[in-house]
Amino acid sequence: MNIEVHAIGPLLRRAIDAIESLYSLSGSGWSADWDGESLVFGRAERLKEELLALGISPERPSLEALARLVWESAVSRRHSTVWLLRNYSFDVSLILLLCVASGVPTEKILNADLSEMQFLWLTSAVARLIDSPLGISVSPADEHFGERLELARWAQDAEVAICDWILSPAELRAAQRSELRILALGDSPRETV
Repeated sequence: MNIEVHAIGPLLRRAIDAIESLYSLSGSGWSADWDGESLVFGRAERLKEELLALGISPERPSLEALARLVWESAVSRRHSTVWLLRNYSFDVSLILLLCVASGVPTEKILNADLSEMQFLWLTSAVARLIDSPLGISVSPADEHFGERLELARWAQDAEVAICDWILSPAELRAAQRSELRILALGDSPRETV
C-alpha cells in the first residue's frame, strides 16, 4: 500500500505544464513522466481525453461544487486540507479547481482559447493556491481508506479531507471514526460527519 499526500506546489507546476502543453507552449517533455515505477508517455493526449470526459460527465456539476469546497477550505479559510482523488488525475483535478476558482470554463483551456483577462484570472488563482495548506493524494478503492485518513490527520496535520467519489458504506464508517471533517461526492457534495 502506497499512501502519499503530495504538496500542492509540484502538482500545481504539473498542471501549469499541462495547460502549456495544450497551447503547445512547452516542449515534448511534458508527454513523458516518471510515475514512480516507469516512464509514462502520452500524458498530453490523455489530458485532452480526460478533460473531454470531465466535460460530458454527469458528475461534473457535483465535481465543480466539490472543487469550490476545496478552494473554500484550503485557500479562503486556510484549513489544512487533503483532497483525495479517485475519479480524475492530479492534473485534471487541479485544472478543474483553477477553472472553478477563476471562473474560466475548462473548455477554454481545452480549446486553447483563453482571453488575456481569463489568463490573468487563472494566474491569480495559481498565485493564491500555491501558498495554500492543500495536499492531494490518490486514494484507490481498497481497504486502506481509514489509514489514509489517519495519515492525513497525523502526518499532514490535516483538518479537512475532501473525497471526489461517493463513499462506500465501509469508507463512510471510517470517515465517521476519523477526527477529520470529511466532505465527499454525492448527489450534491455533502459533509459525511
